[in-house]
Amino acid sequence: MTPIYAFTNEILANSDRLTLSEFGHFMQAITGLFTKTTPESARKISCAFHFLRNGLINRTTLENQFTSFWSALEALTKDVSSQKLDHDDHVVYTTAPCMGLDYVVKQLVSLRGISRELKLELTLQDGSRVNPGESDLDEIYTCLKDSYFVQQFERELSDYPYAAYMLRKFSKLCSCPREMGTKIIRHAIK
Repeated sequence: MTPIYAFTNEILANSDRLTLSEFGHFMQAITGLFTKTTPESARKISCAFHFLRNGLINRTTLENQFTSFWSALEALTKDVSSQKLDHDDHVVYTTAPCMGLDYVVKQLVSLRGISRELKLELTLQDGSRVNPGESDLDEIYTCLKDSYFVQQFERELSDYPYAAYMLRKFSKLCSCPREMGTKIIRHAIK
């Protein structure tokens, strides 16, 4: 596992979405990108993080934030298509599929947040115990394929009918890759 050190210029975004091990994986992926990619791609990534950080720090107006976030997307998506697109079209062309994929992450983060709030500890079919509020997203995704785990989770959410409904709906998708793919595509189209 990669050691993670504190640093003063951190990007304060979505800290609830990454556990330490997920952050370590993210850092390894970014390091891999920078060491294996072209200098041009490395500049695009650095530029995007620069604009992202500006948007997170400079909150004086929503316009400033939006401009920084949009500029980050423009930096990342510049020249990603062989089509002749302007900056705005590049952003729209490339971000819709990513937004579709984010559906899965949002659902998993929500389930982890609910679990953390309710301090849930649930049992898998094999008898092992899981604390989904402190688990990585991939572990929660795997657990959602375990019908025994889902039944317990649903019982724990009996006072929260909408959350229980969303759990049932999402866990069915986790067990059927084709349906999950269809849902991701529909989400991207929205």
